[in-house]
Amino acid sequence: MAEYIDLTIRIGAWESAGGAYPVEASLSDGSRYRDGQLKLDWATLRAQALNPALYGQTLFNALFPAGGKMRQAYDTATGQARQAADGLRVRLEIDADAAELHAVNWERLYDLTRPQPGPLATADRSPFSRYVSLEMPEPPPVAGRPLKMLAAVANPTGLPAGFTPVEVEKEIEILRAALGPLRRGGQVEVALLPGRTGLPAALQAALEAEGYQVLAGPTTLEAITRHVRGRHLFHFVGHGQFNRKDDHGPGRTTLFLENEAGGLQIKRDDEIVPDFAAMEATRPHLIFLVACETAVREVSKTPEAAAEHPFVGLGPKLVAAGVPAVVAMQDRVPIDTARQLTEAFYRRLAEGGVVDLALNQARLQIHDQKRTDWAIPVLFMRLRTGKLFLKVGETPEGEAPTVVNQTTIIQGDFVGRDKITQTNQINTGGAPVDISIGGGRQQTPPPGGGRTTAGGGDGGGVVFNVKGDVSVGGHVAGRDITGEGRAEGEDGKRWVVLEQRIEKAYETINALGLGDGDKDDLRGLAANLETEVKKGEAADLRRVERNLTNMKAISTEAAAAMARALTHVAARVPDAIQAVARKFL
Repeated sequence: MAEYIDLTIRIGAWESAGGAYPVEASLSDGSRYRDGQLKLDWATLRAQALNPALYGQTLFNALFPAGGKMRQAYDTATGQARQAADGLRVRLEIDADAAELHAVNWERLYDLTRPQPGPLATADRSPFSRYVSLEMPEPPPVAGRPLKMLAAVANPTGLPAGFTPVEVEKEIEILRAALGPLRRGGQVEVALLPGRTGLPAALQAALEAEGYQVLAGPTTLEAITRHVRGRHLFHFVGHGQFNRKDDHGPGRTTLFLENEAGGLQIKRDDEIVPDFAAMEATRPHLIFLVACETAVREVSKTPEAAAEHPFVGLGPKLVAAGVPAVVAMQDRVPIDTARQLTEAFYRRLAEGGVVDLALNQARLQIHDQKRTDWAIPVLFMRLRTGKLFLKVGETPEGEAPTVVNQTTIIQGDFVGRDKITQTNQINTGGAPVDISIGGGRQQTPPPGGGRTTAGGGDGGGVVFNVKGDVSVGGHVAGRDITGEGRAEGEDGKRWVVLEQRIEKAYETINALGLGDGDKDDLRGLAANLETEVKKGEAADLRRVERNLTNMKAISTEAAAAMARALTHVAARVPDAIQAVARKFL
């Protein structure tokens, strides 16, 4: 993986006393530069809107004024990058109280210190993002292929004046052309939700023959949240709007989705974001929001109004809710640009797994054609290194491959939720382990993030951990085996019972006559519940009820099976959780 020097630039809320935005910078080595000031000439920026080069140079001089501390920070960082690294990763962190600065097209920001000045956001040596700092751990990069994507198009009837219908077939064809090489190479697996209009029979048949899954039904928020769980990528095409003042506060983003009848379903950001926050481990790693070509955007006369493009407003809120990365378009995207950008971005992302670098490379492809729309895509992310996915065959950082040069015989059952494939290899932390299995089901990792896999039953067992250690014999029961011996004593018995009852719920899900997508959704919801319930008295009851409600929307039987597990007397689940679960029996 490439090594970059990090430069994080933080811009605070406007200070009227100084007539500027306070700015500070920090570098990889821990050095900090404070007391910078950003003074923007909005009139000049508006006048230069059609000249990306001049616009970007104006931004550079405003953010890094000659002789100032921020220029000193920038010069130091670029000097370190030239001497000891592959480049400079630039993260721009805008305070929530300075949200009007999202109106600025920061993606045009030039580097005037290069021999040949150019935009930071189009170079391999300067991955660029709008950074959102959160007090939550970063998710580990996703290993394995194919990457799973949900692509949804919303085209409701009854759009407000000024908005024309989305050309659903055209948008699907753009995505089809862009993803073709990746899909054929087994890199990506795509489920399409075309919404109320569906697709012509011939096109749908052709897509399904190519391996696409075409989902029926309107593009409601409920359908999106149901189908997106457990998928790595969510690609959305549709309309939105920013309402400055309404009954719900000073202003917020709304998306124009579909209701059950295909009509307009207006959803505010405070209705959308909580659904993604509640997904926890099953939320997508990347959301790609596209304003289709027919979207109407008023030419803004003030910076505050310019910040009101709905997708740019929604992006940082989704990241703040836990989504690792969001790409949002800050203007209309011409069809040719959309096709090239989508193809280049997803291809680069699948190849290298680094989202800010992939978007820089995609922008460069448009920039090299002398087009002015290369800076339309904006990346919001909370990943310090931009690493979303591991490359094929790449070992997770810090996990050295461990090889077991022997065959291990396991008798008894594997206790878990999924079927096991007849194979002679199990991968633990990237290490090949030869194994013979005497039947049973696959053990899944414990919800706390561990990587222990256990086989065996009450009479003995075999435990593999991520380091490749193998323990044989002893008592191994249930699915949540840890190095702390939680399966011992009275509390251990309670956990074992809960594990066994939850396992019954997974068996019910696996036996349902539903499609693979719905089963995946149910398993993801069940995993959410399992994680929440194991918090005991600290569990969020709203999340428990929300996950059970979403399960019931797919399968009443599955929701009831999970509710039975949570109310089993020997599992001793907290009374408050049981009270919620009984509603679904």
